[in-house]
Amino acid sequence: MVVPQCIPNAPKNKLTLIFNNKEIEFGTKIHPFETVSASYLAYSANPNVLHTLTIFDPDQPFLYLPFGGQLLQGLIVNIPGMDVQHGDRLGVYVPHIPHPGSSYHRCVYLIFKQLEKIKITVDLRISLSTNLTQFNVYEFAKKFKLGDPIAGNFFISKLGTGEPRRVETPQITGH
Repeated sequence: MVVPQCIPNAPKNKLTLIFNNKEIEFGTKIHPFETVSASYLAYSANPNVLHTLTIFDPDQPFLYLPFGGQLLQGLIVNIPGMDVQHGDRLGVYVPHIPHPGSSYHRCVYLIFKQLEKIKITVDLRISLSTNLTQFNVYEFAKKFKLGDPIAGNFFISKLGTGEPRRVETPQITGH
């Protein structure tokens, strides 16, 4: 359950999320290696309004024993409308590959509407890059006055024991 564990209110709209020509419905089970290739996402947005995309795993290292922080897997701010490619990336997208042998993990995608442009500072980049496993989407949204997410989606995934974890880093595209 993403609400209320991660955010107090559910988004009103579904974020269209596609991996390998497979549209993700809320809670779709997919193999972690399907998340390695570029994803496609879409949501209803005014092209003159800025948005933030957060991607995180609230279940790290284990669903039944999370550390309290969320694993930040991608963060793009100042996205004009749905044009993700022209947003400001605060870190590299990390494919969703849970620890081998752990249970299913959720990978949550949330879109927030911004009231103003988020100023990218060295301190912000350092804070995010040194606290990837202690990210808190609610606190981030509160700090930047983002309010409730306007769109969202999630899938679940797990890696079997003995499967390799090394992967190449993909890009996220939007339309």
